[in-house]
Amino acid sequence: MKYEEILVKNSNGEPFGVDLRYKGRKDFFEYKNFILICPGFMAFKDWGPFPYLAERLCDDLFATIVMNYSHNGISDNRYKITDFKKFFENTISKELNDIASVLNWLFKIHGDRIINIVLVGHSRGAANSILIASNYIINGLITISPIANYDRWNDHQKSLWQKKGYLPVSNETSNPALKIGIEYLIDLEKNRNVYNLESAIKKLKIPWLIIHGGNDIVAKPDEAKKLYELSNKSTTELNFIPDMGHLLGYNQNSNNEKNIFLNKIILIIKEWLNKNFRS
Repeated sequence: MKYEEILVKNSNGEPFGVDLRYKGRKDFFEYKNFILICPGFMAFKDWGPFPYLAERLCDDLFATIVMNYSHNGISDNRYKITDFKKFFENTISKELNDIASVLNWLFKIHGDRIINIVLVGHSRGAANSILIASNYIINGLITISPIANYDRWNDHQKSLWQKKGYLPVSNETSNPALKIGIEYLIDLEKNRNVYNLESAIKKLKIPWLIIHGGNDIVAKPDEAKKLYELSNKSTTELNFIPDMGHLLGYNQNSNNEKNIFLNKIILIIKEWLNKNFRS
């Protein structure tokens, strides 16, 4: 397998890291089939299961791409959030802009060549992927542990958020504490109709695979069921993995065989890819 890390710039000229993995060809750009993996909240391209997932899905047909977001807080340390200002300034709009920028980069470098893109999103990245798939030329969609709604806070939390100008993520005694700025809430309220996943799902006409953990307490299984009920059943597949939690059970200190849940996810995805893109 070959590996490259590059920088892509969004429409505002802000750079963010993107990992490319491929094998079986001399050059990444010789591929015509790509899997783009979009992380969720507080995650990034080098976090937990994403490198492993990208490596295992990379084969002679598909090259894989795992992206950071321009404002997910990753800077010099690729394995830890250290840019607290960027993290504070992040919004859904910015993440969608970043994903769109990767897609535009892919389309641009391939010119008139026809390419196929499968979006893979985890958690909030899954919601992002649904919105992008409803507005871009995407050939397939995979959502892992998806949330069914971006708005996950009650009125009391929002009131404190507005009063303080931020929402604490980590303990406020931490140095420095992770905070979500008020811009995120403003963006959410302003674009509530744009971020309506139900409306986006109604526009989907591509194969869609939903994978969810039966023991997910962050995005409960009912969220996956809700998304599935809104979908076109003739093109959508729902898979539950019993006992799996939101973080997919990844253990970086174990050998690959011990990543039981993640290996099940990879098997399900490969079977789905074979069914939809290798015939």
